[in-house]
Amino acid sequence: YDLTDFHPSHPGGSKIITDCAGMDATLLFEPIHPSDIAERLLSPDVKKGLVDKSTIREEHIAKPEEEEKEGDILSANGKPPIETMLNIFDFEDVAKKTMSKEGWCYYSSGADDEITLRENHNAFQRIWFKPRILVDVDKIDMNSKMFG
Repeated sequence: YDLTDFHPSHPGGSKIITDCAGMDATLLFEPIHPSDIAERLLSPDVKKGLVDKSTIREEHIAKPEEEEKEGDILSANGKPPIETMLNIFDFEDVAKKTMSKEGWCYYSSGADDEITLRENHNAFQRIWFKPRILVDVDKIDMNSKMFG
């Protein structure tokens, strides 16, 4: 594929495409894209032909970068305890820190279109978590002392 005209508008950013120019980017592409996305979204003239897989050498294969995860307090599964999650943005922050960079770019940009992303944001704005700033009012003592 010749992605010269497409890469500036790529939802995950231009850099991922330019970094892999001239390489087999299958390992980066397949985990986060539907298999038919190129045929659906790109014009047929950008397809330049088939690649003979026997000619691909190891140094021509683009591989995911190892990522450093931030040092938050995490449970054994790599995520913070659920009771520390106070709102939907906390969940989004955890997803950003625990997903691969490519996966996060895909989901945070709205996947193929941004309609689903927009609708999800609208839906989540209608969800209210139970506030955790309230005190236990089960047993209230209304006594008070005045003047000592």
